[in-house]
Amino acid sequence: MRLLAPSLLAIALLALAAPSAVRAQASPTVDVGGVPVPVDNFVVGHRVPLNGAGVRADGDTKMYVAALYISRKTRSLVEVAGAPGPKRLHVHMLREIDGKALGASLSQGMNSNLSSREVSACLPGVLKMTELFATKKKLNTGESFTLDSVPGQGTVVRVNNEKAATIESREFFGCMLQVYLGERPVDAPLKAALLGGKR
Repeated sequence: MRLLAPSLLAIALLALAAPSAVRAQASPTVDVGGVPVPVDNFVVGHRVPLNGAGVRADGDTKMYVAALYISRKTRSLVEVAGAPGPKRLHVHMLREIDGKALGASLSQGMNSNLSSREVSACLPGVLKMTELFATKKKLNTGESFTLDSVPGQGTVVRVNNEKAATIESREFFGCMLQVYLGERPVDAPLKAALLGGKR
């Protein structure tokens, strides 16, 4: 058997010793509001491509970048809800936001888009999210939170990539989507961007 030259042998050993995360190529990104947004993500081992991403603005003030990941390309809330497998909504702060104010904004967005019966079904999750943001007090520029819809588990909430809570309600992730993709979204241009429109 032919032996490898010393230099080639060293390279091969280094490659074997390197962690898989180092060997694997990082997902390409797109620039959204100055934030590099990966075009792919993995949720419980499943690849979920970027459906769309955009900037949430309040007048001239840019507040955060939101990105939606789904198993297949969708162009409506109905298609998003019907898409199989896990889903992810990731929010990256562009400015400091008070935790209580963020929680109140999400609750208001649900009330604007859901019936009282639907709001009641989501209420335990809403209260947990509100409590979570109230405890956090504020999200600073560069910080983030992520909502992962995991079949059979519910919605896993992460703050700065650290697991913060699991909301077991099957309806909760859909309620959160209504805030951004409902008939009266918090930001119409952001809704269009999350559904694959122009960023």
